Amino acid sequence: MSRRLTLSLLGLAAFCLTLPPVAADDLPPLVTSAQVDKVKRAQAWLAAHQLPDGSWSGNPAGHGGYPIAMTSVAGLALLSCGNTPTRGPYAPHVRKAVEFLLTHQDPTGVYESASEMRNMHGHGYAMTFLAEVYGMTGSQQGRGTGTLQDRLRESLIKAIQCTQASQTPQGGFGYQATPSQGDEGSVTVTQIQGLRACMNAGIEVPGSIIEKSYQYLADCQSSDGGIAYSYATRSGGSRPALTAAAVATLYSQSRESSPVTDRAWHYIEANGLIRTNIEDPRIQGFFMYSHFYIAQVAFIRGGDEWNQYFGLIRENLIAKANGDGSWQGEGGAGLVFGTSLAVIILQLPYKQLMILNR
Repeated sequence: MSRRLTLSLLGLAAFCLTLPPVAADDLPPLVTSAQVDKVKRAQAWLAAHQLPDGSWSGNPAGHGGYPIAMTSVAGLALLSCGNTPTRGPYAPHVRKAVEFLLTHQDPTGVYESASEMRNMHGHGYAMTFLAEVYGMTGSQQGRGTGTLQDRLRESLIKAIQCTQASQTPQGGFGYQATPSQGDEGSVTVTQIQGLRACMNAGIEVPGSIIEKSYQYLADCQSSDGGIAYSYATRSGGSRPALTAAAVATLYSQSRESSPVTDRAWHYIEANGLIRTNIEDPRIQGFFMYSHFYIAQVAFIRGGDEWNQYFGLIRENLIAKANGDGSWQGEGGAGLVFGTSLAVIILQLPYKQLMILNR
């Protein structure tokens, strides 16, 4: 281990140990002081692991590791804690993340890096993050060309055009930015949520993309209400993680009472994924990913369902946090992904991200 890295880690440890306690009376409903402390440590961990070019990587060595996707979810985590490109203790980290993504958009509009391999997951997350930043930075009209607001808007318009051009005939999206790529549910929901974030920020999105993607999810719904992996495998059974992701994105599209959403919600409820079975064995390989979306569903529904669920997932995540402030992501996703999603879930009561609110 290099002396520089050793000193950085020692400094992070000292920072975490000296964090001031939080008075319980100052906290929103359902938020605990232990939760606040974990989130503070997680922000410090993310800041310490941002690479010099502004990116984050799922690979500890910094090579490969889906930097577009990781940078976008880490950026969303910092935004969920109240940071923006100009405000908050981690404003410089947010701004560097924005610049990294803006400079890694190719002429077709896709956000991509040389080590991304499959680009559309990252593209959807990047649209979501940059649209949230765009909505937070406020109007900069009349301040001349080349402002951050202008650059974000131009970039997001290109990103929307890329997503539209990549939609498959069935209405879904595949791993690569081409309509000939086989569609897949987890990619499709990232595009829907990214498009919704753009709409929330005041950027026009062709309605045909949304309608086709909604029909795609309807066509992928199994008889039990769950969502299958893809259109081609729709007879192969439901996937709990994809069902939660689909419901969250349908809620974000104001389709809370549609037949597809109602049946998918019934599947989540019947399987106890919100009330009693948050450790369902079927989602153990996708725990953070699944609860990233299950939490959104519970939060938007509100009431007793949200209160009970958040108490369960809050304590679960607090118990699973690593001593350095990070969380483990499943599979090859790594610590950046796990930490970022855990922070976003725990910060839902603060309502900082527009895309995660009703």
